[in-house]
Parts: sequence; structure tokens; C-alpha cells
Amino acid sequence: LDENCRSMKQRPMHRRWVYLFDQGSVEVVRPTRNPTFCNNCNRLRLTSDGKLKACLMHNDGLVDVLEPLRSGGDWKVLETYTNPFGPVWALAFADRGARLYFGGLDDHATAWQVTPRRGFEPAPSKVPRRFQVGSGERSLGEVEFARKCSICHTLTSNGANRAGPTLYRIFGRRAGSLPGYPYSAALKRLELVWTPETLGKLFELGPQTYTPGSKMPLQKITDRKKRDALVRYLERASVPESEAPIPTRGK
Repeated sequence: LDENCRSMKQRPMHRRWVYLFDQGSVEVVRPTRNPTFCNNCNRLRLTSDGKLKACLMHNDGLVDVLEPLRSGGDWKVLETYTNPFGPVWALAFADRGARLYFGGLDDHATAWQVTPRRGFEPAPSKVPRRFQVGSGERSLGEVEFARKCSICHTLTSNGANRAGPTLYRIFGRRAGSLPGYPYSAALKRLELVWTPETLGKLFELGPQTYTPGSKMPLQKITDRKKRDALVRYLERASVPESEAPIPTRGK
């Protein structure tokens, strides 16, 4: 890396070296016996013992990149895949690099069979996605939910858990208590009940401040009008229609 990079820099906080190339950068982190990295990171990293890690989440698979290089391999790009439905947010290697799983805007993960190579099969994806909406006839709160919440949450009694738990009957429910969803230990320890006030605080301060240690990614709504509209929408949409409060004019 020292010989081939364009330049180097060191991260002040972690004092880790980052090697800069024309095509991107490589960051050297601690060996695999200490595999704890920053939550919600979407970068590929090279550990100091020569393993490639997709470190969006803890305990990702690791791919040995030193051995093929020592055996005469090179960094030549063999194939490039572009996800037609939007960005890729999560990566995980499996089978010692023979397969790569990735997730993005779809409700499913995709497996890329690298070795032996197999072609992609068409995946059913509705485009535009449910969160790619304009204002149109929708209320402000509904638009905010579609764009900021529906990627990870459903609202109905038969709505499955996605990356986050269903929000059906969320008000009055203790945080981290819905059966069947794998909450983080930090959230389950919180003495927090979801109300319009606590949910509003969550969006005002962000989960990194209000529910630290939870799996919810950064989602902060600084505009109070949008924040209040979202909470009012959730009050109506997270319960059966017969129980929903009557919306106030202009809300």
C-alpha cells in the first residue's frame, strides 16, 4: 500500500492510516480478533492482518486478500455490478469470498455468486419504491413517513417486520418490547414508552442521542412542522381506522 498509493493520511480520532488511490481509498484497521467497527459504516476496509471486511455491521464475513496477492494475483477488476434499483447500503461476504450478499432499496437481499460465476436472475422489484413519492394528494405526515420511515417499518397489523419492527399500535408500547423482533440490548434496557411526546423527541434529537446503542440509523427531523405532522400521521395510521383520531383541519 505504501508503494502504490497516491498519498496517505491518518485519522485523528482513531489514528488509523488511510491510503488514497485514484480509484478510491483503503483504510487499515485492527485485526479480526477485535472486529468492532463503527455502526452504519458502508465502507470496505482492509484489516492489518490482510482481511477485507464489509463493515456495515458487526461480525461480517472476512475475505483474505493477502494470499492471492502473494500467489501472483493483482488488483485487476474482473467485473463490475451496478444495482439498477438504487444504492447498495449493506455488504456481507460469505464462503470465503465465493459469494457476496448486498442490500439496498429492495425488501430483499441479493446474492452475487462470484466463484464459480453465475449470472444474475431477474429480481421482482416495484419501481418507483414506496418511499419514492411526491407530495401530490398526500398529507405532509404521510409523505414524511413514506420517505423517512417506510424503508424500515410497516404500519398494519399484518405488516411484517422489516429492518425495523412494525409500528402498528406503537403508542403506549414500551421500547424494545415487540415480540419476535431482535432489538439491541441497549434499547431493551431503556425505561421508555412510546408516546407522541417521546416519539417527537426521538426525531428531534436523533436515535444516537435519544436511544443510544439502538440499531436505528441516523434519522433526525429538524423541521418542527414536518416532525409534528409525522407524529400526527402515526397517531392515525398505526391503529385501526375505527380507533384513529379525527384529523384537525389543515393537519
